[in-house]
Amino acid sequence: MEEDGQVIGLDIIDNKPDYSKSIEENNKALAEKYLEKYGEVPEWLKKKLK
Repeated sequence: MEEDGQVIGLDIIDNKPDYSKSIEENNKALAEKYLEKYGEVPEWLKKKLK
């Protein structure tokens, strides 16, 4: 959501896990969604990918 051109903290990413995949695979898929939508991956998710 934007207000005066600034994003105001509303994630519109579907982060429901695919239970047939591992945590690592789900985190990678989530990171790809964030990268596609926002152009960057959040710090909390980057830490999980290490």
